[in-house]
Amino acid sequence: MGVEVEEEEMDPEIEPETPATTKPGPLTSAPPPRHAHANVSRATSHKTNLRHIQTSVDLHESIIALPLDSLDERQVSLERGHKEMRQEVRRGGHCR
Repeated sequence: MGVEVEEEEMDPEIEPETPATTKPGPLTSAPPPRHAHANVSRATSHKTNLRHIQTSVDLHESIIALPLDSLDERQVSLERGHKEMRQEVRRGGHCR
């Protein structure tokens, strides 16, 4: 009643399979718990970012609200030049 098991001959050119390395089970060291000060720090950072954004928005709004007279003379002449070029193109002429 014995069961015979055939043994396969190993080909010398084929390397035997190496068992796959397995990763160890659960991590041995858990990440540190989150503390309240981390959340406070994060909230403070968000408030600081919001203040920077608001400051930037306020600055842009104040620049937009400037009257034409307070702009630098170079900016005024640049705007006039652009206006003249657009009018010239509308008339069918070429830009200088």
